[in-house]
Amino acid sequence: MVIKCTLCTNKYGPLSINITFHRFPKDYERFNKWVNFCRRPDLLEKGPSICNKTYKLCSEHFVETDFNNNGWLINSAVPSIFNWPDAELQQNSSLKMIPEESIPSTSSTSRIMADSIDIYSNSISSINWSNISAVSCSTPKTSSVSRSLSYSSGNSSTATSNSQTQTHQCLSSNTPRKDKLNKLLSIQKNKFNDLHKQFLTLKKHCSDLEKKSSTLEFFHLMCDNFLNKGFANFVKIQSKLTLQDPHGHRYSYEIKQFALMVHFMGPKVYRFLRKSWSLPSVRTLQRTTENWEINPGLNDFLFKVLAVKANSMTVKSKECILCVDEMSLKSFLYFDFKKDEIIGFHNTGFIKSCDVTKSVMVIMISGLYSSWKQPIGYFFVATTCTGYDLQNIIFQTVQILSNISFNVVVMISDLGSNFKHFADQQGITPQTPYFNVGDKEIVYMFDPPHLLKATRNNFKYNILNIYIYV
Repeated sequence: MVIKCTLCTNKYGPLSINITFHRFPKDYERFNKWVNFCRRPDLLEKGPSICNKTYKLCSEHFVETDFNNNGWLINSAVPSIFNWPDAELQQNSSLKMIPEESIPSTSSTSRIMADSIDIYSNSISSINWSNISAVSCSTPKTSSVSRSLSYSSGNSSTATSNSQTQTHQCLSSNTPRKDKLNKLLSIQKNKFNDLHKQFLTLKKHCSDLEKKSSTLEFFHLMCDNFLNKGFANFVKIQSKLTLQDPHGHRYSYEIKQFALMVHFMGPKVYRFLRKSWSLPSVRTLQRTTENWEINPGLNDFLFKVLAVKANSMTVKSKECILCVDEMSLKSFLYFDFKKDEIIGFHNTGFIKSCDVTKSVMVIMISGLYSSWKQPIGYFFVATTCTGYDLQNIIFQTVQILSNISFNVVVMISDLGSNFKHFADQQGITPQTPYFNVGDKEIVYMFDPPHLLKATRNNFKYNILNIYIYV
C-alpha cells in the first residue's frame, strides 16, 4: 500500500527522502482540530480510529516547533501550513485612487462627482456612495481637485490608462541604441562560438592525450627518454610481465642471466627482490644451469661466473684451497644427440683418444677462511692422469684463478700413486712442503683423513716390532 499525504501529492518514495508522514490522532479533541484545520469534515463520519489507520499528513504541513529532537510530533502539534486557493482575495479589489485633474472653479461638486463616476463606469459594476469622500472646490487659481473612490466588485477587471500612453513597438524596435547593442551582442555571440569550438577541440585533444598516456607504449617511450638503456629494458619487461598471469610468465635469456647473477651474489637478496619484481623461481634458475654445456677440461664459462662472484668478495674470502681427486668409473659409451658426439673416450680437454675411460679426475676450489666451494673442471682419463698432463692441468688452473683475483694457497690430494709421483716431481719434502707456480708458492699436502686412514691400516695389517735396549 502506497503511503501518501491526505492534503497534497506527496507520497513515500525516493523523491521524498526528507519528508515524514504522521497519523491522525486517536484523541477525539485533537482529531477534531486536525479535521477543522485540514477542511475535511468528511473525515468526522469515519472517526479517529479509522483515520488513524488509513489517513496521514506529511511533515510539510507542520512547523519546526511541532517536532521534538527525535522527529516525532509533540502532543499539542496541529497542521498549520496549507496551500489553499484564496478566492476571497480574488473577489475583493483594492482601493482605487482617482488622479488629480484640473477643473474650472465654477463647476459644482456634484458635477465633478458625476464626471468621475462616468469615467470609471465601464469598469465599476457597483459603487458604494456612502464611501465617497467630500470634495472641496478650489478657486480659479487652484483648479486641482483630489478625491478618492472605494468600491467593490465581484468580477472587476482593472483598466489601466498606461496602455493608451505607451509607445508603439514598431517605433521603439530599431532605435540607434538598440542597433548598437544588437551589434555588440552578435560580436559577443561569435566570440563565444569561436571559444566554444576551441574548448571542444582542446577537450578532445586532452582526452586523446590522457588515453595515450595511459597506454603501455607511452610508458615504454618515457622509460627510453628518462632511464638508461639497461634499466629501461628491465622496467619495460617488468611492465609486460605484470599484465600476465603469474603462472604464465616467460622469461628471456637476458632476464635469466640477470637473475642468476643476482642469485649468485646473494640468495637472500634474490628472495627479497622476488617479492616486488617478477623474477624466475630458484627451480627455474636450476633448470637453466642444467642446460649449460660443461665440457671436459677447464671451461671459460665457469671462470667468467667466478669473476662476477669475485667482485662481491673480500680479499681474505678469495683465498682458497685447490682440491684434486680421482674416481674410478665403469667403462661405458654414450651417444649425445644434441652434441652429435660419443661420450666415454679419453678426453682431458687438451688430448682426445679412442681409449675407453676408466676414471675421472675432478678439480674443486674451496674457501680457506669462508665457507664456499665450487667445482671448476673434470677430465676423463683411460687409466690415471699422471706425469706432465697432471702438471699442466694444475699449473694452468692456478694461473687462471690468479687472473680472476683468486689466491690459491694450498693444494690437497689423496695418496694416489700419480699424486705421489707429482709430489716427487715437484720436490716436495718436509723441509720444503711447497712448489712454485710462477711467483706463487703453493703448499702441497695430502688429505688428513686419508693420512689417518693410511696410518690405521699400517697398524692394522702390519706387525710392529719395537726393540728396547736398557
